[in-house]
Amino acid sequence: MRGLGIATLGAVLVSSSVVAGPSKSHCSSGEATVFTCTVGGKTVSLCASADRSFSFGTLQYRFGRIGWVELSYPERPVAPHEAFTGGLALQGGGGYSYVRFIRNGIRYTVYRFIGSGHEEDGLVVKRGEKELLAVTCSNFAHVDNDWWRRIDNDALPAFPDELDVP
Repeated sequence: MRGLGIATLGAVLVSSSVVAGPSKSHCSSGEATVFTCTVGGKTVSLCASADRSFSFGTLQYRFGRIGWVELSYPERPVAPHEAFTGGLALQGGGGYSYVRFIRNGIRYTVYRFIGSGHEEDGLVVKRGEKELLAVTCSNFAHVDNDWWRRIDNDALPAFPDELDVP
């Protein structure tokens, strides 16, 4: 019964908050934009290989102004499970779908939340427990629903400490 609730919440998370039409992204025409949104004057994008495969494809996080990427992780796109963790975490009457990576001791979390009449997409950056940045998307993120549904179904590795979501 609990599994059904998680699956249902996961379906709701990926089916809501999708921006119709084109959205600014750091992804190239040969890549799939699986997440992109504007935070202030900057854009957060997750760019996957066109096949969107978790086993053989690639994934890369990019942040900065369109045309000027300030941070790319990893430097070269790699298979998602080699550089990222993620999943679905239930919390506060709702749930977070998230993709996370750690670079130089700093934890970056791209997330989607729905619950208790509230929806939100954004980015949280922490060093240890200290929050360095927490921004929500100016509008809801443009996402690839099928790709995020697979995140909710354990397509990426997750670790016990990852219950700490934004």
